[in-house]
Amino acid sequence: MTEDSAESATRQSWPNIKPLPEQRAPLSIERTFTEEEYDLFRHGLIPEVMEDKWFIFLEDDVLYFQKTSFNRLLSAYASP
Repeated sequence: MTEDSAESATRQSWPNIKPLPEQRAPLSIERTFTEEEYDLFRHGLIPEVMEDKWFIFLEDDVLYFQKTSFNRLLSAYASP
């Protein structure tokens, strides 16, 4: 997805999303992001070509990542 694309990523933007796995391992990372960086998260990323390996969307202050070939979600909590 290009930065000037108007469509924001949502859960419905990518087919075949599987739920988070039952077995999970917490990974604690603390990082502060600027408002501009958070806006990029809010916009997300919808893969457009095969080289785009990640689908990313923000939902209820949880940032979800899905590697397109893996077809499973990973999540991280984010807050503005």
